[in-house]
Amino acid sequence: MADTVLLRHLLGAGGDLGSTAPLVGVEHELQAHTGSTLRDFRSLLPTVAGPVLLCDPGDPRARRLRSGVALTADGWEAELVTPPLPLDAAAPAALARMLAEESARLLTALQRDEPTTRLTGFSTHINVSVPDSAVIDVAREFAARFAAATMLLLDRPGSPGLLVRPRRGRLEIGGEYAEGEDLAAAVTFVSAAVSHLLSQPAHTNVSVGEGNWTVEPARERFGHFVPADAVAPDLYASGRRCLLRHAGAWVTGQHHLQSVWSVLRSEAISMGLDPAPVDRRVAGLVPLPCEHGEPAEIAPGPGDGAGLEVLDPAARVRERETLVLEPVWLTWNTTAWRCEDSRSGRTVHLVMPVSDERVFLERLDSGRLDTFLRVCLRRRIRPAPLVNSTQSRKPGVWTTVRPDALVPAERGADGIPMSGGSGGGQDAQAKERRDESAPSPSTTSRPGPPGRRSWWVAGAAAGLLAAGGVAAALTLGGSGSDEPAASPTAPGAATSQGAAAAPATETGGSGTEASETEASEGGGSVDFAGVFTSACDPAAPDCDTYVEPDVVATLACDGDACVISFAQVDWAAVPPLTRSDPTTFTGEDVNICDQPVTVTVELVGSALSMEQVGGSSPPSCWSGTNTFEGEYVAGELSGWAP
Repeated sequence: MADTVLLRHLLGAGGDLGSTAPLVGVEHELQAHTGSTLRDFRSLLPTVAGPVLLCDPGDPRARRLRSGVALTADGWEAELVTPPLPLDAAAPAALARMLAEESARLLTALQRDEPTTRLTGFSTHINVSVPDSAVIDVAREFAARFAAATMLLLDRPGSPGLLVRPRRGRLEIGGEYAEGEDLAAAVTFVSAAVSHLLSQPAHTNVSVGEGNWTVEPARERFGHFVPADAVAPDLYASGRRCLLRHAGAWVTGQHHLQSVWSVLRSEAISMGLDPAPVDRRVAGLVPLPCEHGEPAEIAPGPGDGAGLEVLDPAARVRERETLVLEPVWLTWNTTAWRCEDSRSGRTVHLVMPVSDERVFLERLDSGRLDTFLRVCLRRRIRPAPLVNSTQSRKPGVWTTVRPDALVPAERGADGIPMSGGSGGGQDAQAKERRDESAPSPSTTSRPGPPGRRSWWVAGAAAGLLAAGGVAAALTLGGSGSDEPAASPTAPGAATSQGAAAAPATETGGSGTEASETEASEGGGSVDFAGVFTSACDPAAPDCDTYVEPDVVATLACDGDACVISFAQVDWAAVPPLTRSDPTTFTGEDVNICDQPVTVTVELVGSALSMEQVGGSSPPSCWSGTNTFEGEYVAGELSGWAP
């Protein structure tokens, strides 16, 4: 606790995630062909991009490119994922340019191995950051109001429909492959629509874009799917001329598009976005995607001749005398650095929100963190494992890190984040837009069961260039469960930097072997992660309720004699405990005024509950109640199992 509090003070950390400016990013899925044969990109990825150099908790096969784009395989498709960019005037065109350049470089790399290889576009996923508390409402309203206009601006004649999904802290819109100014127009429109919905509470009577089309539940992940024929039977065939329901009347697609954009255009301008790409398409000066057919093959472009440049984080390791710091994990929200004392071999992990990382790097390079880091590594390190994504919402110092705990848990079928604490990485899902349009599980000729991981984590987070994240620091100065035959480095294996991608007991931590031995002799040691609360007596001076949400409690026993300690709450002194039965522990002591202090610890299922109650008078004495509620993390205790 003391180290974490001091780190937050040194960084001036301002608060939880979500306080940063809106971000936007794009995923492009591409198909590689040799002649008439569709290639499985999972088997091609190691050849064109080499080994994994920096572990992504959500996608063990992602490669980080120097541009900030991530290259990975999503089932049989290649996937290029941009870094999240600040949502400003430059973002839509910058995203389109980055993807065009890396697509051309990817084609060049593929053709070096097989000159006849072709690349074709498969899908586009636009992601805009939305507060997690609002994203479900925003997704519902977007599907009901803006799906038809988005489909006209994004999709092509063969498109099955539009996916609208509320992800953790972002809205994801899945549509047809779009490139160049078509992509910039779609990004601008979607961003303006999201901003409009955030500024108009769901209960208001604003009905901009409201239609009468069918919105279906998405099958593979929580969200919405709008089939093409639900809006109009000839939506893509007739485009602007199709008839659809708008505000209770039948209107043409052109009328609907103009009506919606007349409102969203001012929203785009207020955001600093350039409305021109959308203006030209709404006015008919440029054809809509459904009017100029299926996309052509990817052609050599700005990146032609230049190979893929994979980012090597080992080249950007920070060294401060005997201290060696290196980035080990990346997500959209969170960055993790490993700090080792080369003399003693002791290590800690510094985990923080992306918004705090630029300050961290500046103060690290200036030497202002040297003393703090040496103190962290010099004294005996008590176990402080990061096991839940909520623990990474603010900067913290941890002895071990579960990589998947850096990823927010995905939503279940009911829209509620799944329990368990660890995140949403490596979660398989099908090619949703194709499958959503089928009456039953996909019967298409797609050559295998593709998988998908979270974009919020996978490639976009890798770049973080615009936000000053880890990848930016590395360049300064210089998913799926369907594995192919030759898979890249996965969590649990060592990366080229020597950083393990799975938790390991650090020097000074609690050893598993020791706890097993103690358990076999009538004792043991178990860890629980949870919330510590201290509610002081209101009459006591200078005392207030204190809540620490990210605490690890260790319950250790030798026979019936037990103790409970808190790794992040140094001042919480708890009396020794006596084990009265396999799940109940009690202790007594006195406070500084010789008044009784009692503590009760209970194990219920996989949870631990503690209550420590002190005397109530006089006010100058310690008084009040300490509580802890936590879930089992690790360890063994004789006579009890989680």
